[in-house]
Amino acid sequence: MVESKHALQATDCDDSSPGAVTLTSLPDELLLEIVDCLPRVSVLINRNMPYDEDDLTRREIISALSQTCQKGVQWKKRLATDLVRQLDFAIHNPSIAEHVESLSIIVTDDLYASVTDKLCAGLAMFKNLHTLQIPKVTGPNFIFTDAEWLPWAIQMQQPLLSVRTMAMPWQLFALLHCTPNLERLHIVDWTPRPWGPRTYHRLASKVLRQVPYLKELTSTDLLLDASWICDWYAIEAPSLEHLTVQVYDSSSEPTPSQHYLEQSILDIVWELHWLRTLKIVAGRPNDDDTFWKESQLNLIEPLRRMIPKRNVEPLEPSSEAEHPMAMVRGPPSTSLSLTFVYPSGAEETIGIEGY
Repeated sequence: MVESKHALQATDCDDSSPGAVTLTSLPDELLLEIVDCLPRVSVLINRNMPYDEDDLTRREIISALSQTCQKGVQWKKRLATDLVRQLDFAIHNPSIAEHVESLSIIVTDDLYASVTDKLCAGLAMFKNLHTLQIPKVTGPNFIFTDAEWLPWAIQMQQPLLSVRTMAMPWQLFALLHCTPNLERLHIVDWTPRPWGPRTYHRLASKVLRQVPYLKELTSTDLLLDASWICDWYAIEAPSLEHLTVQVYDSSSEPTPSQHYLEQSILDIVWELHWLRTLKIVAGRPNDDDTFWKESQLNLIEPLRRMIPKRNVEPLEPSSEAEHPMAMVRGPPSTSLSLTFVYPSGAEETIGIEGY
């Protein structure tokens, strides 16, 4: 509450003009009432709480309100300065830093008050940090200029061994380099790269090798071709137990191919020996619930027959030797919870037992 109040008061408005009404002219009690009406940012605690883009409404509304001021740009500088103050306090008080378990930040290409250095130093002090959220990247120049500072800066720090859950956009995949014990990864937001999505996903998926203990991967903000998921992400993250993706068929637009979709899903399950839940969010080119319902029903029997066959197949020698989870995991999963989220928003889950 105090932080929200500070954000609203940090607009540095110029209300010198006659009759001007700005945020800073409002009483504190009214400012607090405004903030109370805004949604709070949730914390990723478990896989039942995926990061919701709607949580960003709070920040966007405050930002929009600040534009009623003639010097709204000062709002960002004030917030950055306050962030540095809080980080400084944590850095110089280790007894406080050890209690920080969750951190949520929004990255921008506006660099004020050496936030970069302080953020990296703060992360190094948060020895019990288990959740790191970077729900959004703002700024039109972030991807195409040298402002992509965060991954390189953090990679210079010691590994963040305590982090188990992360929510971040694709363009910060380099952060996985310093979170080797990561178990849950939620991909949020999307800003285009200067090259095609096929090339980018092929390259980005390679970074998953940095997190061999990854159990859960969620990506619903960007459509992924069904075959890409198998060829790249499933193979690069073989320890996955829970996978949520939004898929589409790029090979047969505008006419969708059920066979292509179903075969790709079978390939995903074949590669992921420990997969327990698979959630498919319907994408284009077909917005008819019937198409996706039929695909789900068509998959039941093939999956029942395939799971036992997959489990008797040994892992690839190279993968087994490099994959530390192969030494500590139990037997592969013998069942699968398959959920389809239809274009209408309705969900249907089917439990599949191998035989």
